[in-house]
Amino acid sequence: MGREELLKYYEKFLILLCKIVELQSSLEEKGSLIALANENKTKMVEQSLFVTYFSIISVFLIIIGFIGKLGKYSAVAGIVSGIVLFFVSIFIDDKVFKPKREVSGEMYYNNVIEPLEKDAFVIKDAIDKLCESSDMKNYETMIPEKYQTIEALNQFVIILKDGRADSQKEVFNIYEEEEHRREMINLQQMQIQNPVSIIEMQKQQNQLSEEQLDELNNIKMGQRKISKQVRYGNVVSTLDFLFKK
Repeated sequence: MGREELLKYYEKFLILLCKIVELQSSLEEKGSLIALANENKTKMVEQSLFVTYFSIISVFLIIIGFIGKLGKYSAVAGIVSGIVLFFVSIFIDDKVFKPKREVSGEMYYNNVIEPLEKDAFVIKDAIDKLCESSDMKNYETMIPEKYQTIEALNQFVIILKDGRADSQKEVFNIYEEEEHRREMINLQQMQIQNPVSIIEMQKQQNQLSEEQLDELNNIKMGQRKISKQVRYGNVVSTLDFLFKK
């Protein structure tokens, strides 16, 4: 495959990946909006100001009942009325106000959430079609997995346009060389910007090397002691054998 034909393939692949990334970003944005809208819908249906107001009144009556300043019977009446009022408010809300909130929640879903979900479905369908296209299959076949990024493809296009390569193998080799060069430059910049940390790292490495050397010497000394003990044991055994004779 010639340089011009290879360049056309790479440019086509680059456009394909950029489209997919753009669609994925839009899909994530739609997903965030859908999640937020569902939270709002849940609050709209579940939270009741009616129950909240009457719960406050109920708590107030119960507190007055416990304080008991209104007399024994008044205290009991306050506690009982507070509890009864609380459960009555829940019952009324469940039968009267909650159905109305559910209708509002359904309208909110139809007007806000459903259009977002339809948009998300369209975007996802477009991504699936691009991922299953013949261009994507050619891309996955021609480009090794480690180079399957927008950044790498963009560098491939630049290398071919500059006329520095005539084949895919040359493109990959030049790209690897440039990547290695960039890594070395970044490392040098880190050393310039953080000389203290580099020196500390070297000190730690030197200290570790010294500790390893000491440990190695200790092992050698131990081995020598063991060797001496073995030789000594062999001599004693030999002498015992001779004297016994």
